[in-house]
Amino acid sequence: MRAPATMSMATNPPPPAGAGPSAPKTREQVRAERLAAKAAGQIGFGELDYPPVPPPGSPKTRAAVERERQAQGRIPQGELDYPPAAAPAAGKTRAQIAAELQQARDEGKVTFGELDYPPAGGKEALGPGLK
Repeated sequence: MRAPATMSMATNPPPPAGAGPSAPKTREQVRAERLAAKAAGQIGFGELDYPPVPPPGSPKTRAAVERERQAQGRIPQGELDYPPAAAPAAGKTRAQIAAELQQARDEGKVTFGELDYPPAGGKEALGPGLK
């Protein structure tokens, strides 16, 4: 277990102290940064500050949000709007899907069950790289 660590240290020795564009910080620099972050309220204590509280103030007022919802028709008017009407589904009906499935079965494009495995076409029907 120690051999790989020793080997990596031999091939990649640590840079000398003070070398490179960013020299390590001193204790006093770290303490000063910590105190500045603490004063700015960027450091939490334990689990009491989780989840972080969003900054106070909302970009929209309650009245503005209600106007938007009213314009979109999303505010219910008493019990008459319950249950909400489902939006009409765009696309094909259930009968159209069933007809397409039956047509694909008749043409042999759709298989079901395990009786036709491997496919009748042999290994070539499996696709490239699946032999």
